[in-house]
Amino acid sequence: MEASSLEQQVADLKRAAEQLEAEKETLLKLSEEAKQQPITQLTKEQFEVIYLACKGQQINANTSYGLTLNMNDAKNRLLVRSLARLRIPQISYIDINHIEPDDGDVKGFLANSVPDQLNYLDFNPTKSHQLEGARFVDGLVSAAAKCKTYFRVFNTDFDGESFARVLAAAKHCTGNVYFQNSTIRSDSQLDFGDTLDGWENPSLYLRQC
Repeated sequence: MEASSLEQQVADLKRAAEQLEAEKETLLKLSEEAKQQPITQLTKEQFEVIYLACKGQQINANTSYGLTLNMNDAKNRLLVRSLARLRIPQISYIDINHIEPDDGDVKGFLANSVPDQLNYLDFNPTKSHQLEGARFVDGLVSAAAKCKTYFRVFNTDFDGESFARVLAAAKHCTGNVYFQNSTIRSDSQLDFGDTLDGWENPSLYLRQC
């Protein structure tokens, strides 16, 4: 390859990187402004623009919407941060993993951005530690209330009250309500019979809890 051609490619890549960085800064500024306003419902087109700006890739139009978010990944973290006060349009599933113990972006995303009638949500922190469910309980309750089929939580430590709130919110799900590798502490003297009263879904799993 000629040196001039290689130099041109390097220059093009540098310009593209600078443009992407500028787009990210603009997006974050808009996101911060949006957080000062009531929760805004995004259109499909607006969501695609944000997704492209954050992830550097377009959504495949041939598949249903779905988000798999590894929070160790800078692009995914930017996406969640940008959406934390914005309601995203209807998507099929959300899978969030490798969450830090006190992740405000994820808390905001769960509480505000999860669309109604979500097919399933997986909340799966890194296995190196268990999250305190109480820190995320408002967001998990909000997200569980919007799931219509599957709601699955892994590696999360709940006190009795927090677990009861999340369980009650997921009561209507028609598929699996699933807690695995989690701790449910009996420190609140709650009667789970009240929480399970009227429970019609037989697929409640407590595995390795």
